[in-house]
Amino acid sequence: MAIAAAGFAIAVHALRTTPSPKPGGSPLPIGQIDTLPAVAFVDAQHGWAAGGGTIIATTDGGVTWTRQYAGPAGIASLDFVSPAEGWGISSTVKGAVPSIQGTLVRTTDGGETWTSMKPELGDSVCVAGSAVYVGAGSKVLRSTDGGSTWTTALDARSGATPWFGAEVQCADSSSIWVLFTGGGAAGSEAYAAYRSADGGTTWAPVVAAPLVAGSEPVFRGVAQLDAYHGPFAAVSGDEAVFLGQCPACDPQHVMVLRTQDGGATWDKQVIDGFVPTAVSFADPDHGWMTTEVDFPDRGVAILATTDGGKTWQVVSRPGTQTPATTPSPSNSITPVGQAAAFDAVTFADASHGWAGGTDGILATDDGGATWTPQYSGPAEIVSLDFVDPTHGWAVATDRVLRTADGGLHWTAAGEPDGWWLTSTRFLTPQTGFGIGGRLITNVQRTHREDALFRTDDGGVTWALVQEGPNSVCFPDPSTGYAGEAHALLKSTDGGATWTRVFEPPVLRGHYLTMLECPTAEDVWYFVRVGETVMTQEGYVLFRSSDGGASFEALAVGPYVPVADPSVHAGDGLASELGPFRAMSGSTAVFLGFCAACDLQASVTVTSDGGRTFHSENVPRQVLNEGGMWFFDARHGFVAVQDVNGSGLILETGDGGRSWTEAYRT
Repeated sequence: MAIAAAGFAIAVHALRTTPSPKPGGSPLPIGQIDTLPAVAFVDAQHGWAAGGGTIIATTDGGVTWTRQYAGPAGIASLDFVSPAEGWGISSTVKGAVPSIQGTLVRTTDGGETWTSMKPELGDSVCVAGSAVYVGAGSKVLRSTDGGSTWTTALDARSGATPWFGAEVQCADSSSIWVLFTGGGAAGSEAYAAYRSADGGTTWAPVVAAPLVAGSEPVFRGVAQLDAYHGPFAAVSGDEAVFLGQCPACDPQHVMVLRTQDGGATWDKQVIDGFVPTAVSFADPDHGWMTTEVDFPDRGVAILATTDGGKTWQVVSRPGTQTPATTPSPSNSITPVGQAAAFDAVTFADASHGWAGGTDGILATDDGGATWTPQYSGPAEIVSLDFVDPTHGWAVATDRVLRTADGGLHWTAAGEPDGWWLTSTRFLTPQTGFGIGGRLITNVQRTHREDALFRTDDGGVTWALVQEGPNSVCFPDPSTGYAGEAHALLKSTDGGATWTRVFEPPVLRGHYLTMLECPTAEDVWYFVRVGETVMTQEGYVLFRSSDGGASFEALAVGPYVPVADPSVHAGDGLASELGPFRAMSGSTAVFLGFCAACDLQASVTVTSDGGRTFHSENVPRQVLNEGGMWFFDARHGFVAVQDVNGSGLILETGDGGRSWTEAYRT
């Protein structure tokens, strides 16, 4: 019996019962899938994960994955009882709005085909011996005849909190765990977990949200997880692991609660650097967690534990696979069930530019009037960097590429041992700097570390310069700036030595920085603070006009407590601020995104050093902020993914007042 856990995202297309052909059993670049909301293992080697209209499988404990099913549908919950037999919840569509619940489905051929069962609406499913359990809204349903008839094992509607979803898991033939979810308010969410040790006859609460623990007597005295619940895994009748988050407290900060006595006592630890989507244990020691990795290397990473969740290690980071020596369109893999999206745009001069994303790399040699596909590979391009029209570097979610002929041919570059690169900034065809990341596991904490690296052979080898920075810019070969989580560093000797020149006056954890330094004196410094809350992102934008000797705050997003009274929260540029480009100390262009504003992207321009800003909307509904490049305050490009899944490159010549479509995938 699999010990399965599903996340809480449900795909929005009906399940296709005819499978797509397998791609020759080739390793699947995990980074091609936006999220993996369901995962299940039957033992320490054999497992399945589902997301983005795709089901993938592993036979080596999650090191490599192959695609079993790809189509317009999605599985939101999985439980396999053998390598052949499994149960799942598929989603449905009514018009343009996905239903909250899905249809119970079953496979007897390892996930290649699925058959619809009753009940027709459900949130999750698990199998315990001869019984099948379905979580549906506020109820747990049970069938002992293979799904022909159903009875109610638990109805949690007696409390004051309405429950909208139920995640049910079967640890063994008699032990059932269920997590109910309700609404949210003021940065917190209603949820509660119950456990049954007798096949669903009796139930006891074991975990509750702070929002409900103090208001309903039934939950008083039970463990509290965090402001928001995450996925959970029922390891055995007595053991379970619950993940929780507080988006307003700390970005990508995961609370892990583990019990070994049926919820009587709990152990707590923290994992930093990932947003969990699902967790699964094959036995009390071996577990896996699927996660989303945030900017700049967005994608999916899979973590594994061999000590019951005390420590975690990455076994498949975004897009992991064996690098090819000479990738080219002839050996590319087209993502199946993956919509096109752009993440990076750059220009070497007024004529030569490149755009990268899930479809690979496009190029233009006429200033963006026309775009031609140049490279198609198995992973997403997240960063592009060109020092002239011929020499460039592309960071993908599984490798780093370089070209010496303007992108006609791309070859694999190197990466630092034990690290993966997320972006590069080259000064010459030989000398450049890169930002790298890695996971560090301490006694009770797994977190991500960033570092600055340097290469003097065009990216073949990399040497560690400084641990800590997650952004870098060099306006000239001598002067450089590097942004750390809590400070800005400066170098005047080409990166050999660094000194701290500024500490942002922000009173809460901040982790992501973006830098633009058009001259040695002019520095634009972006700091993301906390996590997105109710579609609002915390950030502060600073600018220096004296080489880092002093800084002033230009814009502040919501939910940002600051120590400097001159910094006023609420004077922001957009709900979520994306990439930006500074052309001088006075002129900069910012790409923003507002999910709650009808999926609206915007371009904001300042021509007076941030004293005033002017915003124009991008005339498309988009799914992310994508990439951008502006030559000046009026002429530039944005690359986004629209709501239909198409990748778009849009051009403006008047600062965003009007746009033309330059390319569509």
